[in-house]
Amino acid sequence: MLNTQHPNKPPRVIVIVLNYNCKSISHDCIQSLLKSKGDDCQVIFVDNGSTDGSYEFIREKFPQCEFLQNGENLFFAAGNNRGIIKAADMGAEYVFILNNDTLVEPGCIETLVNFMDANPQAAACQPLLCHLSDPDIIASAGCRLGRIGRAWDHSCGLPTKAVGTEPFPVLGVTGGALFIHTSVMVEAGLFDETFQMYFEDVDLSLRLRNAGHSLYCIPSARVLHMVSATTNKMNADRRIYFCERNAFTVMLKNFPLKHVLFGYAFAIPASTVMVGVHLLKGRFGLARYVLKAMGEGIAGLFQHVWGHKKQADRPALFWEFVDSDVIFPPACHGNPPISRGSEK
Repeated sequence: MLNTQHPNKPPRVIVIVLNYNCKSISHDCIQSLLKSKGDDCQVIFVDNGSTDGSYEFIREKFPQCEFLQNGENLFFAAGNNRGIIKAADMGAEYVFILNNDTLVEPGCIETLVNFMDANPQAAACQPLLCHLSDPDIIASAGCRLGRIGRAWDHSCGLPTKAVGTEPFPVLGVTGGALFIHTSVMVEAGLFDETFQMYFEDVDLSLRLRNAGHSLYCIPSARVLHMVSATTNKMNADRRIYFCERNAFTVMLKNFPLKHVLFGYAFAIPASTVMVGVHLLKGRFGLARYVLKAMGEGIAGLFQHVWGHKKQADRPALFWEFVDSDVIFPPACHGNPPISRGSEK
């Protein structure tokens, strides 16, 4: 429920719903939020300059929400950052960053709050994301990461019973449903806006782990996800460019130098093969964007190696959670949960 009983009291939880030309999807998401049983909660609807009238539509339908109009498409990272800054200014203890192509099950927010209150060592957590079309199948139980900077969803495609009901630690929490202490998010520097979209949640998670924080998935809290309902509006060329470019950026920003060099030794040939496959199949746009991402990755490597001569190697407290034996991420048909103990 929304914080209407004490309008002058800062809400403990602010949910940030980012929108770009998704009128009906955002409507259903907010409606599910308002029906949930989370206590002392407010919603900020952040719009990235939509042209379909969705901002005006949601303002009319849900006047009890807060609103923020960015005026242009700032993509995921920068768009959400504007909402996080507003939430911090409002004095929220927790921020829940939620994709608008989701439906929140009753009790989800309350479960997340209760977990965070009882586990002060946890900086952030996420609910179990399940497929809207089949709620018994997992869409994401966290973020996993391989040796070449490419990430994938933990337990994607497995039945929900595969992860049990107890909270468990994960390398990273997905930006699709990220529940975090507002102060921790601000101290971490928010999302890195250079990512624009894709893997910005992985980068944030690695920074949080390097700061000594713990991250969890809470299977008893559920969110139903209409997978890629919003990103599918973007053409495939740009999606693959962001993913390829940002995989290189994840390595350059976060990996120790020896792991950067190892990752590039496999990532560059993999991207080269991908370019060749797209060319053979006549997908010239995809080939061009992969080549562009690879070129930027190589340029970044030279800058990184040169700069590394002037600084000590960075720590990698997150490395025990990296799937260091995985070069190429598996398809989304399931992978066993990682057991790392309680982290308490």
